Amino acid sequence: MAATLLLCTDEIGRMPLFGPDGNGSADLLIQRASRELGVRLAYLPAPTARCQRELRSQQVDGYPATPYTPTVTSLLVFPTRAGRPDASRAVGSARTMVYRRVGSAVGWDGRRFTGLRTAVIVPAGSVMLLDRIAAMKLPVDAGAKTLDAGFAKLLRGRADVVLGWEGVAAPLLARPPFAGELEALPQPFADEHYHLTFTHQFYRDNKQLAERLWQVIARLRREQERGARPARPIPASAIDRRTPR
Repeated sequence: MAATLLLCTDEIGRMPLFGPDGNGSADLLIQRASRELGVRLAYLPAPTARCQRELRSQQVDGYPATPYTPTVTSLLVFPTRAGRPDASRAVGSARTMVYRRVGSAVGWDGRRFTGLRTAVIVPAGSVMLLDRIAAMKLPVDAGAKTLDAGFAKLLRGRADVVLGWEGVAAPLLARPPFAGELEALPQPFADEHYHLTFTHQFYRDNKQLAERLWQVIARLRREQERGARPARPIPASAIDRRTPR
């Protein structure tokens, strides 16, 4: 059984679900489950593209919060039930919303866009969103490394819409220069469960540990939903944060 679980995590984070410092709700679940099973956690904060390379080359063991898309299954293993990702063993869920300029005529009804004249801005490295936009045969702009960079393009009229995490967008829209200028459309673009995922090699070598971690995560989430007091984060000294090589 692996003594240390090394997770590559986005250096920017996707709060409130996960962050580079391991302080998101998914991070805390993984920390608690790891502590219960006697596994030491190590984090490698890096750009999403770098994490994908590290995962592909088996230099890290997994990723803390991954939405399901068929493309990713060649790289990562999800907890499954009847051949589909098991929502009961997810670390959480998050919505991706469609953002436009206030007063814009661009629409989104949950299935298709109307009035769209430009490429859709998608967060860099978001495989699930890129796959969905590709399936819709729409042009995409994945050059913005952060959501506020995408919002800046939108504000300047360089795009009609931006896709972004609701939790990340909310604080940005509450302050200048975006407050009162940008808005979210009512229908989410995606509402997905996110899972702790492992490389195929790690799962083959540590299948029992991976399954036990998913089981403990599921139990901890059930306890939270019943109103049990969440445990405090484990001490920072117990988490190894590594510098990218």
